Amino acid sequence: YVIDKWPGTEKAMWSQTNMGNIKLDLGDENAARAIFDKVLADFAGHPVLPKAVDLMAYGYYRKALSKNKEGLDELAKWYYQKTIVECERIVNQLPETDDTTAEACYFCGICYERLGQHKKAMQYYRKVVDNWPGYKEAWVAQLRIAKTYKRLLRDGLISDSEADAAISIAYEHLLVKFPDCPGAERARNWLDDNAWSKEGEQK
Repeated sequence: YVIDKWPGTEKAMWSQTNMGNIKLDLGDENAARAIFDKVLADFAGHPVLPKAVDLMAYGYYRKALSKNKEGLDELAKWYYQKTIVECERIVNQLPETDDTTAEACYFCGICYERLGQHKKAMQYYRKVVDNWPGYKEAWVAQLRIAKTYKRLLRDGLISDSEADAAISIAYEHLLVKFPDCPGAERARNWLDDNAWSKEGEQK
């Protein structure tokens, strides 16, 4: 009704985008994609388009999480990749809109991390911290960098010394940039324990 009543308006853009997400929820990905593509074409250059694309990305991300819960990991990966396409569209192709662009960049990191592409994930986390330090999840992005190095160590992809140095730097940056964030105490404890351990080894 909204699309028919007010075609070409921002209300119609939101209605079309929501219809696309409903199609996704119903399992009709092709219909959803057709609607999303029409939104991209009909509202190219619209100042609120990045937020609509963010909603598309969230629709795919929600499906990925749902498939994970169902144990359909390969299908979940497919939806994470779809999420990345939309998020990278916001980051690389559409005008920057502060929190929307920062959020898209952050979720690129989340999705790459879930796909096991840890170095790619860290690139996006660093971009969030460097470009949008005021974004509400920027401190989480910095914390995830440290966690990712721990995961690389656990998987045997980097040495103990490499991990130790990288994690230390990540936590030190967290304390410099976000000293009062909820993850600060964890970072201080790790750095203190690490320094204590090194002191013990030297003795």
